[in-house]
Amino acid sequence: MPTINQLSTIDSVSSGDLLPTYSTANGDARKMSIGTLLTYFKETFTSPTFVTSITAIENGQTVSAANDSTNQWILLTPAGTIATGTVVLPISTGLVDGQEVMVTSSNTITTLTINANGSTVVGGPTTIGATSPFKLRYNLLNLTWYKAV
Repeated sequence: MPTINQLSTIDSVSSGDLLPTYSTANGDARKMSIGTLLTYFKETFTSPTFVTSITAIENGQTVSAANDSTNQWILLTPAGTIATGTVVLPISTGLVDGQEVMVTSSNTITTLTINANGSTVVGGPTTIGATSPFKLRYNLLNLTWYKAV
């Protein structure tokens, strides 16, 4: 049997092409398709792009992030300064490690509540204004959102 460096090289791949892998669960070498690897990446890692949602939030209103594994940019556009508002983060059961939620506002929300929706938030702000956006990053190991700088 040839070693991997003795195999011929290909210039393009398709979903059904196979890759060698070592299965720690089975304790031996196995193969997997590139399609299987791609599915693993999609389910395990978040996308580097942000899905944007824009809400003309009013006083006392709750805005919910989408309950999926995408990075999200929540753009709040109150008509002027409002006293209270709430942002609900994605539900904890669908989160992936490194997922981010970025929140910006065009005007001040004096008392901002962050609802962790089954997780924990460390460093979440209690107010937001046009010059104080924030980003939260999820750590799957700790089941916690952390304020990202």
